[in-house]
Amino acid sequence: MTRTLYDFARHKEFDKLILRARTHPKEVQYKDEFGCVALHWLASWNAPLDVIEAVYEIDPNHADLKNCAGTTPCDAAVFNTASDNIIRLLQKGACKHEPLANLPSSDQTIELKQSLSSILADAEIQKEKDAKIIENLRSDLEATKQEADVFHAKAAAVKDKEVERTQKIEMLLEEKIALQEKVIRLEEEKHTISSNGGVKREFGGVENHAAEDSLSGNIAKKMKMEVMKELKVEVDKIMEKKMNDMLQSRIASLAAKNTSS
Repeated sequence: MTRTLYDFARHKEFDKLILRARTHPKEVQYKDEFGCVALHWLASWNAPLDVIEAVYEIDPNHADLKNCAGTTPCDAAVFNTASDNIIRLLQKGACKHEPLANLPSSDQTIELKQSLSSILADAEIQKEKDAKIIENLRSDLEATKQEADVFHAKAAAVKDKEVERTQKIEMLLEEKIALQEKVIRLEEEKHTISSNGGVKREFGGVENHAAEDSLSGNIAKKMKMEVMKELKVEVDKIMEKKMNDMLQSRIASLAAKNTSS
């Protein structure tokens, strides 16, 4: 995941922040759930002047931007006893602080500093919670993907087996049809020989023979088409049942997982 200017400010990675500010200045506008921008964090960490300048110069108005606790980066700099140069820099923005000679009392400073520290601590806790949620989601996604891969693999294996079974059945049917054709032909030849005294078939029955072969071929072809049609219906039923069984198993597995979680 790409890290932003805000991330570098929050985690004190000042060298990376300066480079990021040059290449992605718009990221200075990012505000977290506590209303803090990068300048809040830099002021809280007492970051070096050149680091604060790199972010401040992108948008000076952020010096007086209040977070959810009403604290500005200029406040944070004062509370954390930043250098005079940093405080003066932030006062150049929209910061409405009194001159340094009229800084808040020590009690006010302690109270505000504690408030800011509490916000920063809450932000870290929330970040850890968010990271854990994201990690759990990633784990669930990976597990679901693996289950889907297994499901598709099983479905493909079932399909291959059904195709192989269908091919074997087709071969057996082909052999059966060939035998039936042979039986029909023999029966027709027997009938022809009986009705013609066996002479016409042997010496002058060429035309009759061709007609009989055509009739036998049509009968066999019709039988084959009907058998193949019935076979296709049966195979479709088998495949539909297999896929439905696997789908129901998958749904039951996901339901059980959701119930346990």
